[in-house]
Amino acid sequence: MNQKSLITILGFIVIILIGAIIYFTTINKTSQPTNGTASWQTHQNEKFGIEFEYPPNIQFDSGDENSNGWYNVSANYDNSGDNFFSFTVLDKVEGMENINSLKYRDKNLFVANELNFQNGKFITVDGYGTANYYFVAAYYEGKDYVYHFMMSRPDHSKDMLELFEKILVTARLTK
Repeated sequence: MNQKSLITILGFIVIILIGAIIYFTTINKTSQPTNGTASWQTHQNEKFGIEFEYPPNIQFDSGDENSNGWYNVSANYDNSGDNFFSFTVLDKVEGMENINSLKYRDKNLFVANELNFQNGKFITVDGYGTANYYFVAAYYEGKDYVYHFMMSRPDHSKDMLELFEKILVTARLTK
């Protein structure tokens, strides 16, 4: 075997090894979760055309449709009776009344007035409500319904706000 053939064969082997290293490095990077939601569960509702992801420390009972047409799921989170998360689907008229009433409230304390997500923008509000609990809520006007997310706890928490926004950005309209 001459020296030129040997160099060519070694060159091909080096190229194949470099390609394999790049390939496996890329696979490992893309399979790792980047936003910390890999272990989250998905709540889906085909009738109301929405789904969202939530962490395992939120334990929902199955959702119920009330006699007034609302759909509601709620849960305590962090194994505490004080921390609360809820998701409600409102009929369009009542939901829009809620959204329009937000225009007359005081300014938000810690959240922006709007938060972008896949299908548009949530209108967000926070403050202290009944029993002096801190709450953060977000409304989205859909085609037929208004979707309302809310979290509350005895006092303001940056961690709660970050979790709330992470849940919101996973929301997807399916209809």
